[in-house]
Amino acid sequence: MTPMRRAFLLLVALVAGVALALGPTGPAHAHASLESSSPSASAVLDEPPTDITLDFTEPVTAQDGGIRLLDSSSTPIELGPTEKGSDPTVVVAAVPEIPDGAYVVAWQVVSQDGHPLSGAFAFQVGRDAAIDTRALLASVLSGQQGDGTVEQLATFARLITYAGLALGIGGAAFATAIWPSASDRWSARRLVWFGWGAMLLGTVGTIAISGPYLTGRSIGDVGDLDLLRSVADTRSVQMAAIRLGLLLLALPLLVRLARGWGGNAQLAGVLLGELIIGTVALAGHSGSGRYAALGVLLDAVHLAAMAVWLGGLVLLVVLLPSSGPPGPVEPGELGSTTATVGDVDDTEPALTAGSVGAALAPVDEASLGVARFSSVAFACVVALVVTGVVQTWRVLPGGLGDLTSTDYGRTLLVKLVFVAGLVALGWGSRRLVARRLLGPPLWRSVATEVVIAVAVLVVTAILTGSPPAEAETTSRTVSATMVQGDLLADVSLIPARVGANDLHLTFSPAGGTLDAVKDATARLVLPERDDLGPLAVDLVPAGPNHYIASGLQIPYEGEWTLEVVATTAQDATVRLTTTLDVDS
Repeated sequence: MTPMRRAFLLLVALVAGVALALGPTGPAHAHASLESSSPSASAVLDEPPTDITLDFTEPVTAQDGGIRLLDSSSTPIELGPTEKGSDPTVVVAAVPEIPDGAYVVAWQVVSQDGHPLSGAFAFQVGRDAAIDTRALLASVLSGQQGDGTVEQLATFARLITYAGLALGIGGAAFATAIWPSASDRWSARRLVWFGWGAMLLGTVGTIAISGPYLTGRSIGDVGDLDLLRSVADTRSVQMAAIRLGLLLLALPLLVRLARGWGGNAQLAGVLLGELIIGTVALAGHSGSGRYAALGVLLDAVHLAAMAVWLGGLVLLVVLLPSSGPPGPVEPGELGSTTATVGDVDDTEPALTAGSVGAALAPVDEASLGVARFSSVAFACVVALVVTGVVQTWRVLPGGLGDLTSTDYGRTLLVKLVFVAGLVALGWGSRRLVARRLLGPPLWRSVATEVVIAVAVLVVTAILTGSPPAEAETTSRTVSATMVQGDLLADVSLIPARVGANDLHLTFSPAGGTLDAVKDATARLVLPERDDLGPLAVDLVPAGPNHYIASGLQIPYEGEWTLEVVATTAQDATVRLTTTLDVDS
């Protein structure tokens, strides 16, 4: 068994072990989101809470101050330290004694896949007239969006890390296993060194920017070591630190690249390369979501295939102009071919066998190298397509509809279009190789592939920093207005998804009086399910003409019919109905 094959088998076992160590492979959310809270959003409490508890769909990390509490006048209330609860998905902060009134909870945590998450909700203590906190909520949410410059720098760090994977790892694989004589050329070795430098710069940049990026701070907080320490236990920072160590371990291999790699060096190179790729895979979306173990394994394969393919393309662009004739080599063109390659005067009467062999050696090396890369590139494309399709299914729970209905899906669609163009160009290059057209036609085709590949890397860097579709659409509000006679009622359902919901019902009687509704009852009916009876809605008064149902459990998606029966001050009974769209 060759060293390369031994390294590959060891790699598969290693990555599979790491993937399985992440935990069960059962379904989960594609990205962490707030599942429940105490107090719940829009709750009306008779007594003030003793603590604020947030429960997420996946384990999260929160630095001290990750939970904040503000009163209706935007005055912050000092809470206890933000701590982990009994479950890794829970974070808690103690609340001091607070008076009756309206309050806003603002929270910020870091998900398993290394992305900052934030949100806010309101609740009320006491049953006096409800206080409108919508303006305060909007202000708090706007302030938690983070610094745009910090987000751009984080995206750039990811981009140059991906480019480094292609040049450093893919380029090294090309120069040592696919076209071995390429390692003799300084131009090829220089690209591999550039790749190593790009990975190093991207990794250091990721660590440096992680403090303000994960906590929503500004670019001025980049040098804050306390802030960096507060996010040091997040997976993305830990993986970047491990990657930094692996890059330093790879230095001796790069130094001896000019002398070629023997069996042991190839084994060490493959293992180090895949461990570096593994740190990138574990830091992204693949480390969380449904079937996380499968996601990590597929992402490692996807990144490795990308690196070998794109790195080989870049080295081909550099090596082809000096490595082969401009056109096909035909048997009858031996004289002209040797003259082109070996600068031999074709008017000479004869050539020795040795001179012919020397003249043809560069052509044979180029032909073998290009043909070998063509086969490897084809295998990489197949791996990219298969793993890409499965990963798309894994992070888009809504199916193909998410490709056009969410920002994440639309960005992914742009990447798919670029990849399709890249595959088409690759097919054309493969045909040129089959016809032995190693000159300008192949160079132009490969150079165009490299340009499109850069666009793919840019879109990938943006995607990696974006929440998948499920997280993006977790919070939504469905509203409707019901009218019956002189009585008007506004209803809002949040988040209008299967599971726990909050329903707000506000009456606006004719003339604007506040005592027109004495009582209200409600129920939900799903007409398409005959076997499901009416679902009772427990309405709690939250002020004049304002009712709330907190934690309303809706078991199925579909068009639910809301039926409301209100009793006016004149003891008249008014029935109002509307439909509410509940998503999965």
